[in-house]
Amino acid sequence: MLGRLVLGFAAMSLLPHAMGAQAKSATATLPAGLPLRIALDHRYATRIGTQVQGHLTSPVYLVDHIVLPVDTPVYGVVIGRHAVQLGVRVNALLDGDFTPLAEPEILFERLQLPDGVQLEFSAPAIERNAVVVRMTATVSHTSLAARLKAEWNVRRREAIGQCVSPGKSERLRQFAYHLLPYHPQDLWTGEQFDAELSQPMEVSQPAGSAAPLPVVELGGGKPFGVIEARLTRNLTSAKSPVGMTVEAVLSKPLFDQKREHVLLPEGTVLGGSVVESRPARMFARNGRLRFSFRRIELAEKTSPVHGIVVAAEAAPGDNLAIDSEGGARATTPHRALGTLTLAVLAAASHGDDGGSPLNSAIVSNGFGMIGRLVSTATGNRDVASGFAYYALAKSVYRRWIARGKDVSFPKNTRIQIDLAER
Repeated sequence: MLGRLVLGFAAMSLLPHAMGAQAKSATATLPAGLPLRIALDHRYATRIGTQVQGHLTSPVYLVDHIVLPVDTPVYGVVIGRHAVQLGVRVNALLDGDFTPLAEPEILFERLQLPDGVQLEFSAPAIERNAVVVRMTATVSHTSLAARLKAEWNVRRREAIGQCVSPGKSERLRQFAYHLLPYHPQDLWTGEQFDAELSQPMEVSQPAGSAAPLPVVELGGGKPFGVIEARLTRNLTSAKSPVGMTVEAVLSKPLFDQKREHVLLPEGTVLGGSVVESRPARMFARNGRLRFSFRRIELAEKTSPVHGIVVAAEAAPGDNLAIDSEGGARATTPHRALGTLTLAVLAAASHGDDGGSPLNSAIVSNGFGMIGRLVSTATGNRDVASGFAYYALAKSVYRRWIARGKDVSFPKNTRIQIDLAER
């Protein structure tokens, strides 16, 4: 009896160590190709070898739980630079920017877990500054006055947002840089990147992690609601024909209302196709792209569904709009208001005070800081008028004559899908 008690106490004393070893050995494996969305914490030079620090802006899920939480610190290095596309370079030159523009190449290679443990990995990054565009009702303004009023309201809201939202000083510095004919090229605070894991990454899980929730079969004939996913390939109205296969991967699990069961785990594949595609054309006719999802692949079973896109990421300058049917189209912002404003400034350059320094600085806005300095220094009405009409001509060509913009969704673009059973 005494021997059994001794053995029992010995087993109990070893149990915490065994449990601790088991908890410590529990890991989650993130697959290769998984993108990490990272935002920079500070402003950095784009010199090769510059060390950068950022943080995750979105949690990383695995099946039904968070493996990497938001704000996880991530560290990387600038490993190279490459020239921008020719069209971007030409537009910069036409605007008076002679900087040899280049995009930095960043490799993220280390992160720090909440418990202080640091993990090494390799993830080359692609710049992905994006805003979320949500579905809106399409409103057509037939009269010029209605369009001008709508554009003015949009411009006013944008200006107010720029003045009150965080990062005002950073945006002001960027605006000043873009006026200069030659300026440094920096990585700015808050600039976002998608870093794809080159190899699988093992992430240790904290002790006491909750057991995985059971996955239940879909059913009931009720809408599943809005899910979050990411595209697995590039889609563009210029090269994606009708009928082209579209796939997306669920980036956030879908739970039932009580969060007791998993309806769709992270990693679930959704399949669909392009149902409308129209490339951009001359005379500012923008592209259009619409795709929908028709099936879910889950546990070797395919379930028919009906899913339309209700929100998607887009670059700030893409000017994307999503209609009530899930179709995405590019828009030309401030088209009438911008051209009319420049026409008024060009006409003002012929006034009685057309040669005054203040008026010259206002109307000569077609060639960045160079145009303003030259017009102000010379005080010549004809010089100011020339820059004013140059700006007007650029506006008319870009907004009314040139080829419009295509709708583009790069790989790993995050979308929201309104999903229902079919």
